[in-house]
Amino acid sequence: MDTFSFLIDGFALAIQPANLIYAAIGVLIGTAVGVLPGIGPALTVALLLPVTFKLDPGGSIIMFAGIYYGGMYGGSTTAILLNTPGESASVVTALEGNRMARAGRGGPALATAAIGSFVAALIATAGLAVLAPYLVKIAVKFGPWDYFGLMLIAFVTVSATFGSSPLRGLTSLAFGLWLGLMGIDQLTGQARLTFGVPELLDGVEVTTLAVGLFAIGEAFFVASRHLYRPEKPIPVKGSIWMTREDWKRSWKPWLRGTVTGFPIGALPAGGAEIPTFLSYTIERKLSRKPEEFGHGAIEGVAGPEAANNASAAGTLVPLLTLGLPTSATAAVMLAGFQQYNIQPGPLLFTQHADLVWGLVASLFIANVMLLVLNLPLVGVVGEASQNSPSVALRRHSRVCIDGHDCGEPLGDGTSAADGFRCRRICDAPLRLSHRSGGCRSYPWPACRQCLASLSADEPWRSDDPAPAPELSHHDRHCPCCLGRSVHVQRSLEVPSGRGLMAQICLTAPGGAHHCGNSN
Repeated sequence: MDTFSFLIDGFALAIQPANLIYAAIGVLIGTAVGVLPGIGPALTVALLLPVTFKLDPGGSIIMFAGIYYGGMYGGSTTAILLNTPGESASVVTALEGNRMARAGRGGPALATAAIGSFVAALIATAGLAVLAPYLVKIAVKFGPWDYFGLMLIAFVTVSATFGSSPLRGLTSLAFGLWLGLMGIDQLTGQARLTFGVPELLDGVEVTTLAVGLFAIGEAFFVASRHLYRPEKPIPVKGSIWMTREDWKRSWKPWLRGTVTGFPIGALPAGGAEIPTFLSYTIERKLSRKPEEFGHGAIEGVAGPEAANNASAAGTLVPLLTLGLPTSATAAVMLAGFQQYNIQPGPLLFTQHADLVWGLVASLFIANVMLLVLNLPLVGVVGEASQNSPSVALRRHSRVCIDGHDCGEPLGDGTSAADGFRCRRICDAPLRLSHRSGGCRSYPWPACRQCLASLSADEPWRSDDPAPAPELSHHDRHCPCCLGRSVHVQRSLEVPSGRGLMAQICLTAPGGAHHCGNSN
């Protein structure tokens, strides 16, 4: 009942004209970028981060989520008409969808993809609204050991993305952890991996990593494939509506795809690729006409598209409740939250309940907008998808480079991330390890607390009350340190943000005094 009342309040916020406009802009942009190969929702949201810095937080997050959902919808259009998936998750859709289009059934293929996406996203968003509050009740009870175990599970799960080159995956995992550890240590207050550079005392921002990894890096990678020859789209002939037989063969794959995509999307590095391939395999095994697969089976379009969009809603569950991004777009959306000093996690549902439930309600509205948008504009979108993305990518790169005028300085971080993206280093381990090992992220300090609790020298437990601060003679007379000294075993909350002075002052058990200032 509480969830229902919260959702009603969320709809009251979502139907405000400004938020409806943000949702409409998001789904329009998402659909447009979804049909362009090489330009996805992660890159688009990363580009808009510096532009939306001064906008309302609720409206910006609603627009980002609309772009995410719209990108999932739009990728199927070019996969069916051009045999060129706009997103990697639409690769499976192209297997059967393009064969249907070549056989003159492009309309039903696009219809089952759009309606299946709508049904799956609607059910998955309802699952998000129902499951998230219960997960929050569990998450608020998490201690250091629980977060330590969660981080280990995430690292083990993400190893599935290493593919045929474990060395690249391990390199990406280590590099992301190294970037995340830069900055001020929360437990000791010592500068860590800063190499004497004052700007690194605040650590490497998620925004910097996201823009460099998904925006500029992807632009360079697509630009390197300079011989891009777009295919001529297959015209949509006849009616786009499905026959009774098509409905009969599609509704079960829609439901099975939803059940497959939602939980896998919530797993670290689960993404949308795994559930789409799994859904395709399931439909091929369960189909009464398996001989049609490879020649235009409608089940091969309905199931994977449903799994694709259900995984998008599943990704938002750990992002909102645990602050854990499980996909590239979720990692960039995390940066969107953090640029407004909003930290996703268990406290998000109490401190920013209006934003969370307004977002969930807006997702329902965005799904209706996408269904209305995708079916009538199929022909227009197909024509627009013929254009090469190289021109748009050049403009996007310029926006990214100029992003420091609106937000974080992007120069050095983006240059480093570009090299890894162009060399096809796995990005899932990098973004997850950077988030889990961040100097302002809780799982890594929790890991260290767990290891310290096993040491004979420090037999304290994570649930014991923190010791009182030990003030030395210097602390009581130092004007910059007065009231800021803490014991080394106590967690240190370091103020951070744009232009905010962070003062760190500690008294170690041995009496050594450490004081530092950083911009």
